[in-house]
Amino acid sequence: MRSIYSEATGQLIDEEVRKIIDHAFIHAKAILTDHRSSLIKLAGLLQPNEIIFKKDLENILGSRQIDKHQVVRDRIRCVIILFSAFFRSGLR
Repeated sequence: MRSIYSEATGQLIDEEVRKIIDHAFIHAKAILTDHRSSLIKLAGLLQPNEIIFKKDLENILGSRQIDKHQVVRDRIRCVIILFSAFFRSGLR
């Protein structure tokens, strides 16, 4: 199958995607490390019951409200990063 972009463009896209993945991995690892004690408590609940209810999560993590606007902003930011990788690579 023939590609719609050059090998160099493909390499640039791969590099940008790798940067995004590496950044996400570092961020996820930091979150897990920062909340290790809560994760251990959750694992303790999961082992015997294999299920966690909302009240269980709220008891361990506290009640939280989801900022829907922040979720949308995060998704838009991801799309912009991907598009900028394509445009910098010369794919138009």
